[in-house]
Amino acid sequence: RCVAPAATPLASLLEPGTGQGAAQRLILVGGKGGVGKTSSSSAIAVRLADTGLSTLIVSTDPAHSLSDALMQDVSGGSPVGVAGCENLQAMEVETADAVDRFRAAVSGFRAADLGLGGLAEEVLGQLGLDEFADILDNVPPGLDELLALAETLAVVRGAEPDSDGAASLTGFERVVFDTAPTGHTLRLLAFPEFLDNLLGKVVALKARLLAAIGLLKGVLGGNDPTDKIEAAVARLQRWRDRVASLRELLTDEDVTDFVVVGIPSRLAVAECARLLSALADQGVPVSHLIVNQVVDGASSTAYLDRIRAEQGRELKRLDGSSPLGELALSRLPFFDLEMRGVFPLQYVASQAFRGTNADAWEDLLADQKDRFVLVGGKGGVGKTTTSASLAVQFATDGHSTLLVSTDPAHSLGDALETDLSSGEVVRVEGVAGASLYACEVKVDDAVAEFKRLVGGVSSDEGGAASAQGLGLSDFADIFDAVPPGVDELIALSKIVALAQRDAYGIHFDRVVIDTAPTGHTLRLLTFPDFLDRFITRLLVLRSRFDGAANMLGGAQQLLGKVFGGGGGGGGGGAPADAPDEPTAVTKLKEFQAQMQALQALLHDPETTEFCIVTIATALSLNEAERLLLELRREGIAVRRGVVNRLIATDVADGYVARLANGQRQCLAELDDLAARCAVDVTQVPYFDTELRSVYGLRAMGSALFDAPPLSS
Repeated sequence: RCVAPAATPLASLLEPGTGQGAAQRLILVGGKGGVGKTSSSSAIAVRLADTGLSTLIVSTDPAHSLSDALMQDVSGGSPVGVAGCENLQAMEVETADAVDRFRAAVSGFRAADLGLGGLAEEVLGQLGLDEFADILDNVPPGLDELLALAETLAVVRGAEPDSDGAASLTGFERVVFDTAPTGHTLRLLAFPEFLDNLLGKVVALKARLLAAIGLLKGVLGGNDPTDKIEAAVARLQRWRDRVASLRELLTDEDVTDFVVVGIPSRLAVAECARLLSALADQGVPVSHLIVNQVVDGASSTAYLDRIRAEQGRELKRLDGSSPLGELALSRLPFFDLEMRGVFPLQYVASQAFRGTNADAWEDLLADQKDRFVLVGGKGGVGKTTTSASLAVQFATDGHSTLLVSTDPAHSLGDALETDLSSGEVVRVEGVAGASLYACEVKVDDAVAEFKRLVGGVSSDEGGAASAQGLGLSDFADIFDAVPPGVDELIALSKIVALAQRDAYGIHFDRVVIDTAPTGHTLRLLTFPDFLDRFITRLLVLRSRFDGAANMLGGAQQLLGKVFGGGGGGGGGGAPADAPDEPTAVTKLKEFQAQMQALQALLHDPETTEFCIVTIATALSLNEAERLLLELRREGIAVRRGVVNRLIATDVADGYVARLANGQRQCLAELDDLAARCAVDVTQVPYFDTELRSVYGLRAMGSALFDAPPLSS
């Protein structure tokens, strides 16, 4: 059961807060991809500004759509005045500058940076400080967004501009955050704990490093690096303070409101429930639920004609200069029923991959070689339905198929109407032809195994630290907290490796990956390279510690006392007749090989391709184009796509009524969920035109703020 603050009407966002310094309010808008988060957050921001409140809207979604919604370029990482709305400024977070400032803060470990000079500097270099600095410099995907968000919040809340170069953004009475889809947002909310843990350990390590250098300098000479180390610690502490402030703000109900956005579909209802529960678990206050795209069953055929005309205007792009026009695209209707379960999915597959679309998909369906297909795109465009129907078609055509969801906000089990909550590979019944198996990746076991491997590298015979000294365990301990997002990759790579080894007792010649929305997926695709670099540097660091004492000869006893793992022959350097490498090192190398194999698989055009899914709206097509270009830059093959939810020209009588009837049960479930979680519900109609620019967003704002709430 969710626990949330007492409900208030959506108009309460216009009122000042009640706590100290709460004249400024922070409003985070999030939910399942494709449910209208960007439109909702933009409409809220426009209404706030129109009432005279100085307002800033910030997009933290790595796949930004804010510029598209406002029909104005607000990229670049600095606030831009929004045309036609006097009190509104907007910005899409740019992460590169924040990452550069963070890297400067964690620098200072390199031997040359400490300014010792002479033999003392050489000793530190041989001990692996440069490799350790490389590890810190290797920022995990996703951390960049947290850094930019923490920095933005630090300045909008009134922190003085500092030497890091952050610009002042103070003076806004309302700051609205257009967040990434559910899974990515939950990962972002998990990053503060990871980063605080990391920075705390780095600060503690620097303190021990300072003491060790003092002993080393007394014997080997050199300059005093104390001031440089203390300055680096101060920079780190400033980042820790920013992250701590972010965590406090996210749970301060006097300052922060999280607005959940959904639509009346069964998959969206399930995701809203998961998001509300997760936010409650983290203590994030939620008072409002917006339900978009509600269909009026009494709407006339003219209503559908207007939607069709709007879609037609956007589809013309695919016949023009859009890079999406180079793909073989299946165009699917807006079904008046929600397609869930094997038999409805078989019907979707017959429309998408057979009939008039058969030629475009024939080589993928008929190829006797193993094939690996990732399905992705903007949230809410039908990725899960498309990936599930493609997997069903593969199995129907005689291919043993494994369907895997990597979206942390899983919907695959809902689409298949199969319980996948165990995280195990489960057979899906009802498919004739060949076997279909599915799973939603669960990360806990895989991450625990990875932590054991990293910890084992520091605890085996060559890398142990003495109780008084500074050893490899001190360095490895810093990475005990696995960055959010790594867990999904670890679990995915493990499943793929097992599937390729036929470890499930069956050879899968088709593997379909139901990916997370665009931004999260692009992060996931960069993680194999991140982990490969991390493991390489960690193993080099291990090697440095193993060999340092032998290289330094007479300094071995000193290093044993200062850095641990040294003197007395107790495991400092590796002797010439050293035994085979420790088990933990071997296993970590095996894991690294698994990462490299996955990376090679993703970039093998003969085996792997990415299928882009979109709908015929400007925001979705813009994001699909950006995704296509980014995948091509990553060297991942893209040949095919699916355009969902098109209004047909020959819809039967009662089509709108059937749509509305299908939504009715979902709306009742959302009302029940809202009552249990003590949040208000605001329904917004399915507009017959895409609401963009300040003027269109004002129309949506009227639906959000002027209609009375439906529950309390």
